[in-house]
Amino acid sequence: MPAASLASPIDDGTRGLPDGLDLALEETARALRTWSDAQGWLPPAEGGSGRVLPIAFEELPDGIDALLLLDHEPEQTFEEDATALIVVSRHLLDDSRALTRALIHQAAHAVLWAYSHREPPLWQEASAVALELQATRDAQPYVDLFSERLHSRTRSLLPQRLREAQGAGLWTFFLDVSRPAGSAALRRVWEELAAVPGDNLADALETAMRGPEGQGLGEEIATYLAWGLFTGDRDDGRHFPFAGALRGGVPDALHSEFPASGAGTGIEAWGGSVVRLQTGTEPGGLRVQFQGDEPGRWSVLALFEGRSGGALYSAWLPVDADGRAELRFPWSGLRSATLIVANAASPGSAPARFGYSVWREPSYPFELAGFQAEAEAAGILVSWTTDGERDMAGWNLYRSLSPLTGFVRVNRLPIPAGGEVREPLRYLFLDTEAEPGRKYYYRLEGLTTGGFNEATTTVSARTPGRIRQP
Repeated sequence: MPAASLASPIDDGTRGLPDGLDLALEETARALRTWSDAQGWLPPAEGGSGRVLPIAFEELPDGIDALLLLDHEPEQTFEEDATALIVVSRHLLDDSRALTRALIHQAAHAVLWAYSHREPPLWQEASAVALELQATRDAQPYVDLFSERLHSRTRSLLPQRLREAQGAGLWTFFLDVSRPAGSAALRRVWEELAAVPGDNLADALETAMRGPEGQGLGEEIATYLAWGLFTGDRDDGRHFPFAGALRGGVPDALHSEFPASGAGTGIEAWGGSVVRLQTGTEPGGLRVQFQGDEPGRWSVLALFEGRSGGALYSAWLPVDADGRAELRFPWSGLRSATLIVANAASPGSAPARFGYSVWREPSYPFELAGFQAEAEAAGILVSWTTDGERDMAGWNLYRSLSPLTGFVRVNRLPIPAGGEVREPLRYLFLDTEAEPGRKYYYRLEGLTTGGFNEATTTVSARTPGRIRQP
C-alpha cells in the first residue's frame, strides 16, 4: 500500500514521489497552513508516530475518489486523540488536479474531526466544502450544485443527501466571507458544537451568529438569500467571489402593478423565499403588509435598488410575535424593492407559509401643495406647503446653478417636519448665501423616519444686483 505523509518536509520533488503527488502534497500542506494561520482552525491531531495526516492509495469503489478514516474511537469532547488516515483512489495519481482537490477536501474533514466527529455527516460535508473553497478559491467543481441550491431556496439549508450537502457548502462558505477577514464564523460554530455533546447544531449556529445588534440565524439566512440574487449577469463584484459563474437567482414572485398580494409556498425550517416589487417613477410610495404563519420563525429583509447608479439599501421589517410586519417607503428613486423572507424555525418543524399585500399610497410620505422661491433683499426665500405628511422626520433643501446637476445642501441640519399630520403645513427658509445677480435652482428632499428620502421637482429664482467680481 503506497503511502505518503503531509508531515514530510517539502523539498522540490526530491522525496522520490511522482510529480503530481508531490504537487498535491504541497498544495494540501498550504491549505492546512491557510486554515490555521488565517482562520485559526486547530490542526489535525497527530498520531502516535507523530505523522500528520498519513495518506494511503488503494483501489476504491467506482464514484469514490477519497475518504477519511479515524484510527480509533475518540473519547473526549474535543477530539485531540482523533487521528485520521486519508485513503485515496489509485486512479487519481494520473490526475494531479483531481488528486489535489481530493486531498484538500479530506484534509478539511480531518480539521473538522479535530473538533468533533459526532456531528451529522452531511453538515460535516458542507463545512468541508467551505474550507476547501477558502483554500482554493476555485468553485468550478461545485458551480452546478451551488446554482441548484440557489434555485431551491424554500428547501432547508440543512442537507438531507450528499448532493444537497455539497450545495449547502455555499451557505457555510458565506458564513465566513460575509464578515471581515479573520472573523471565522464557521470555526466558531464548530467550537460551539464541540463544547456540547449531542445534536446542538441549531443552538451552535444561533450562538455563533448572534451579533451586537441582536441579529440571529434568521437574519443570516435572509442575508445569504440576498447574496444569491447577485449572481450570474447580476454579479456586482461585492458578494461571492465566483458569483459570475453561478446561475442567477430569480425571485419566486414578481409584481409591477398594485394593489398586489400573494401567498408563499411552504418554506422548510432554514429556508426562505424572495418577492420582488417593480417600482414606478411618479410621486408616492408603497405600503407592504406581511403575515407569517406558525410554526415559522420569521425574518424579513427589504432590499432596495436605487434608480441612479444601482445603489443598494436595506431595512429589516420588525416582525412581531404574531408573525406580522409592515413597511412603507417612497418609490420614485428606486428601481425595485425585494422582500427576502427567511424561516429560522427549529429543525424538524413542519413547513410554514406566509402571505403579503402591497398597496400604492400616492401621497406618501408627503403631499406637496406648493413650492416656490422668491428673491428678497437678504437673499432668496424658499417656501413650501404640504397638505399631509406620513412618517416624516425632516427636510433637506438643495441649491444649484444648473437645473439638473450640481445640487448642494443648503441647510446644515435637517429642517424638522410635521411627522404625522393631515392638515396643511407651511415651511420657510431664507437662503442668505445666494450671491447677487445669479439664477439659482432649488430642490427639496423629504426624510422619513424609516431612513428613506423623497425628492421633489425644482423651482428657481434670480437674485437682484450684479454678480460679484473676485
